[in-house]
Amino acid sequence: MISMALLAWRKAAAVGVPGERRVRAAHTVLAAIILVVIATGGPARAAQDLWGVIEIGASGVRVSQLQLTREQALAIEDQFGEDKANFKYELVDKDLAASEKARDTNIRKRENVAATRRAAEELRDILQQKYAVPIENIFVFASSSVADLSHAEELRRGLEEIFKPDQIAFLNAFQECALSYHWIVPRNRFKEAVVIDIGSGNTKACYVEDPWSREPQMQSFELLELGTKTLADKVDGLMRAKQAPTSFLQESEAFRRAYLEKALAAKISSYPGLANARRFYLVGGIVYAATIFVRPRQFGEDWIAISPNDWKTLRNRIKAGRTYDVDLAQLRDQPARRDKAEKEVHRIMTSVFTPDQMTAGIDLLLALDGVLDLPEQRTERRAMFFSSRAFEGMRYQYLLDRITGR
Repeated sequence: MISMALLAWRKAAAVGVPGERRVRAAHTVLAAIILVVIATGGPARAAQDLWGVIEIGASGVRVSQLQLTREQALAIEDQFGEDKANFKYELVDKDLAASEKARDTNIRKRENVAATRRAAEELRDILQQKYAVPIENIFVFASSSVADLSHAEELRRGLEEIFKPDQIAFLNAFQECALSYHWIVPRNRFKEAVVIDIGSGNTKACYVEDPWSREPQMQSFELLELGTKTLADKVDGLMRAKQAPTSFLQESEAFRRAYLEKALAAKISSYPGLANARRFYLVGGIVYAATIFVRPRQFGEDWIAISPNDWKTLRNRIKAGRTYDVDLAQLRDQPARRDKAEKEVHRIMTSVFTPDQMTAGIDLLLALDGVLDLPEQRTERRAMFFSSRAFEGMRYQYLLDRITGR
C-alpha cells in the first residue's frame, strides 16, 4: 500500500506548477501516506509513534508534538530528496502535528534559569498528559544563543534533573540554521537560496554550496552575535553609559551605521554564496512582526514576498510615534482573518516586543539590506520571502532527525 501511494505521489508531482506557493494534486496523496502507514502499522495512537520536542530559545520555551512512525519519517526524508520542488512541510499531515503556547522565560538573564527549567518540566508534563507522548520520546534542545550564555551549563544541569542526558541538546549556529533550511527550502532552490534567521539572541545564515555535487556542503554560521532583543539591550547599555541623553531611535541608528553594517560586511566577505544568492528566505519574530504590521492583507499566508521598503516604512512609523498603527481595514472583507490579525498585533505589542526591541530589530534588518542590497521586489532573478512555516520547522526537523537517526 505504501509503495502504491508513493507511485501515485510521483505521478502527481510530475504535473506540479513551479513556484514557492504552488498547489498541487500530489499534496493530497502525500498526506494519505501517513494514514496508510498508520492503517497498516497498528493503532493510530500507538505510544511509540508519538513524539514531542521542547525548544528553549532566548525569549522563551516552545513545544511541538508529532504523531509519526519511523517508516513515515524515513519516507518523508526520501521523498523530499526525490522531488526537488516540494516543501518538506507538505509531507507532514497537519492533523498529526500540534504546538502549544510558548512560555516567555527570558533565559538571557541568569535569574531565570529556574523558571526556564520549570517551563520545560511543565511542557514535558503536557506532552505526557495531553498528547500521551512517552517520556523516552520527548526531546529538548536549546538554541545557539542560549548555548552561548555564561549560565548555559547551569541550565543544562537543571534539565538533567528532568530529562536523560541523551534527550538534551545544546545547538550551535550551524545546526540551528540547517534545521530551518531543510524544513522550508524546496530542493529546486538549493542552488540559489539563503536562509537568514534573525533570532532574539543572535542572527544566523545558511546555504548549500554545490548542491548537485556528490558531496554538497552546507554553509551554516552565526552572522551576527546580536539578535533583536540582545541588540536592544546593547543599545540601551550604550545610552546609559553616555552623559548626553539621546533617544533610542537615534542611538540604534548610529550603532547600525558604526558597527552593525561593518560587522556584517566583514562576515559576509568570507561567504560569497551569501552575497551571490538569488533567493533570500528570512525567518524570525522581527520579520514576522514587520510583515504583519506593513502587510496585514497577507496575514496567515505561508509565504509572503517582502521588501526592505517594508522595514523603511515601519521605521518611519516608529519615528513618527505610530509603531503599532496597523491598517487592519485591509481585511475588512475578511472579518475572521481580521479578528485573528488584530489579536496577533495585540500579542506582539504586549508580550513579544517592546517598542525599543522593535526599533532594534528593524535596524538589524536594515543593516542586512545595507550590506546585501536585498531585492526590493520579486523578480525571476532575485526575490526575498518571509516564511511562517519556519516557526515550528526547526522543532519538526529536529524530531525527524531524532526519529530517523540521520
